[in-house]
Amino acid sequence: MVYGPDGVVYFEAAVGDMIGAGVAVIAGAVVAATALPYQAATWTFVAGTFLALVALFRCRQAFKAGKAFRGGVSLLRFLRERREGPRS
Repeated sequence: MVYGPDGVVYFEAAVGDMIGAGVAVIAGAVVAATALPYQAATWTFVAGTFLALVALFRCRQAFKAGKAFRGGVSLLRFLRERREGPRS
């Protein structure tokens, strides 16, 4: 587990937020394409943008939680050491 138990929770929350953002953007496109009031389409695009920003914040939380779980070691160095195997 590269992200640790807390990082996995944050990462899963970010995926859920990105799904919500995608649904909001698709809904905005449908509302805009059906010639309904454009204010409704604008608000769905705003909601999608907000959810995307929340997802980015949660990804940042996941990265920080993973770094804390690994004891402050960066992700690339952690993976490189694991591939080399234990040192004698």
